[in-house]
Amino acid sequence: MLTPIGHDIWIVDGDDVTVLGFRYPTRMAVIRLSEGGLFIWSRLR
Repeated sequence: MLTPIGHDIWIVDGDDVTVLGFRYPTRMAVIRLSEGGLFIWSRLR
């Protein structure tokens, strides 16, 4: 679910993933650019 954190900025907390036996939570940010496009950033937290 997208959670708004500012004007045209949202975050999404994803499922945990397992890498080499270690569990990591995931998160994504979605930012609407002034031209109308989207910038999407994702990472392990």
